[in-house]
Amino acid sequence: MPRAITKSNRTTALCYGRKSVVRSGVDQVSVENQRERVVAEAERRGLTPIWFEDSGGHRSGRSEKRRPQWVALKSRISESNV
Repeated sequence: MPRAITKSNRTTALCYGRKSVVRSGVDQVSVENQRERVVAEAERRGLTPIWFEDSGGHRSGRSEKRRPQWVALKSRISESNV
């Protein structure tokens, strides 16, 4: 569940998308669909989305290997406006 925004200085949403394993057509969510949904939610909350994406082939969620954009996002989490 998303954390509640409680401080007025939070103006930025760090957003992330990656290509995941697709087991069936039902669970297939493209990076484009992820971006559309996540950015829409950020904007709904009045936040400026900053997008990070690791989409060049499957990117496992089990490790940070081959996920440089995820590592970049994590480095910004402690910023006061996030």
